[in-house]
Amino acid sequence: MTWFRDPRPGESVTLHAAAPHVLVNTAEATVTFSVCQVAGRSSISSVRGDLRRRCSKLLPIKDTRLALTYQHPRRQMLMTITPTRPGVVKIQGMDLTYSYRHQSGTQRVGEYAWFRYR
Repeated sequence: MTWFRDPRPGESVTLHAAAPHVLVNTAEATVTFSVCQVAGRSSISSVRGDLRRRCSKLLPIKDTRLALTYQHPRRQMLMTITPTRPGVVKIQGMDLTYSYRHQSGTQRVGEYAWFRYR
């Protein structure tokens, strides 16, 4: 997503929807998105198991706001992959629908992610 380099204090972006670009899914996994209100002051990169030990609250993506400057408690968008059998999942980013100030739209964002489930 693109926004002004120096956001105003307390400024936020509103998320509306996220859709993954799944390249391979032999694990027959579901991919969902949520917003985590981070328990503590660190960021989340990867979590196995129950998210409740890292998130004091889990919110749906739809119409949830994320601060563009550091605030506590901090919110972070998460992608959750739930496999139903052994296999591979490869994802090339996502389409993220958002609004910010006077602009809104959908933008492809994110990195390449590759997972093997046994």
